[in-house]
Amino acid sequence: MYRLDKNGTPQLALAKKANVSKDGRTYNFELRKGVKWSNGEDVTAKDFVYSWRRTVDPKTTSQDAFYLNQVENASEIIANKKDPKELGITANGKYKLTVKLTKSIPYFGYARIMV
Repeated sequence: MYRLDKNGTPQLALAKKANVSKDGRTYNFELRKGVKWSNGEDVTAKDFVYSWRRTVDPKTTSQDAFYLNQVENASEIIANKKDPKELGITANGKYKLTVKLTKSIPYFGYARIMV
């Protein structure tokens, strides 16, 4: 969602808007339109939902699943106690994405998984 500029300061990149709830646990991103995958298809909010659910799904055995531990229900999904569909990420239309966290994490928007 963000990219570091030449000074190392996070700047909006894939997201054109980002709003964080007062409690710091809910992030609402509005994705840029016109961003394409290498196959020419649009990058959409559903792509993030699919990817993150797949990452935490125990069947995938992703070595990067722990990066999403602070997303709501991720730890339980990784431990095979909840369904990946319960992950705290939702597509609200083609270009709107909501991420719910277990607690406020100031660096969340800038984490490696988001770039």
